[in-house]
Amino acid sequence: MKSTTDRFPVGRRKFFGRTVGFFAAASFSPMCLAQLREATLPSERVQRSLLSLMASRRQYGPNLQRLLLNGCELVLWDLDRKKVYFSAPKSIRRLELSVRDFLRDPSKRQDARHEAGQLQIDGKVMRRSDDRYSLFSVDESNFYVSPEKTLKVDFKAASYEVDVREIALSLANQFIYGGSFRVSKVPDGLAKPNFLNHGALVSMFGEPALERFANLLTAGMQTSEEKAQSLLGFVTDEIEYDEKEFYFGREFLQRSSETLLGRLGDCSNKAILYASLLEQIEQKYAFAYSNNHIFVVLPKGNFVDSTAYGFTFDDRNWVIAETTVKGFRIGRTLLKQEDLIKNIKYTQIPRERNVLYTYPGKRMIMFS
Repeated sequence: MKSTTDRFPVGRRKFFGRTVGFFAAASFSPMCLAQLREATLPSERVQRSLLSLMASRRQYGPNLQRLLLNGCELVLWDLDRKKVYFSAPKSIRRLELSVRDFLRDPSKRQDARHEAGQLQIDGKVMRRSDDRYSLFSVDESNFYVSPEKTLKVDFKAASYEVDVREIALSLANQFIYGGSFRVSKVPDGLAKPNFLNHGALVSMFGEPALERFANLLTAGMQTSEEKAQSLLGFVTDEIEYDEKEFYFGREFLQRSSETLLGRLGDCSNKAILYASLLEQIEQKYAFAYSNNHIFVVLPKGNFVDSTAYGFTFDDRNWVIAETTVKGFRIGRTLLKQEDLIKNIKYTQIPRERNVLYTYPGKRMIMFS
């Protein structure tokens, strides 16, 4: 019998033939599990990682600023001059108290001049407003946040807590499977897929902050099906769907930490986050790609599938876990755009780095 659940639209975006936007990245050299919890980075790299994230126009940028800058705003990071420019709102009465949590020496800041409703500093001019009432610059080396500082992002289901060191390690790609982004080798007679390697951004089992968070989201649950559904419910209901990338035709893949800090993601980033959470509870899963869409599939196990969306590959039966539909119930929820999850072209298991398979047929395609 079909589920009586209402049919919901699937969040979608375009993969093929689109301009691709790249994220900040270092080397792709993931750590082994034994190294993850004790990993460190040089202090300078930690601070530059924070500046890089806060300077981003992605939603995690301003969100991270709110967590770190005590009401101030990073308005410019001048890489050539190695200077950082911050503004402060009129509501901050004692600026020296607000900045001491992120400056080594607050007395070494350079304040802008106020002139004719404008703020002027180092040849740069900004209109003065209540939100940007004062402006100051510091040398890049003067910016400092303790690596042990813990940031807390509150969701309804649980709070995601991550320290500054873990954020920097995430940006350095130490927690992900990694790999190459573009398809390089295609079997004879096959078209070359024109999308990025989403599996490269999936977090391995043992990413400290994500493992803690996954444990909170699944606390008290006994079965793998309960846990997988709980993690999916968090991703569908508490990570807002981002439609901008579909309409503007640019693809930005995010690490799970960035999606959680930004509280926002399209189908790609929701799928990467969900897969990364599944890794933390050691749940088997795979990615499935169709035209313009990516979604997660799980071994059928004890799930009841009343949708007829299930399919077979790798000698087992799988069910759909759609990350863009609020309230999606694995094996029960029906979708309006069924073609997006029925016309599967490729499957991928992120642990098999750089490998993509055609569906059906399981012909191997390589990223490199």
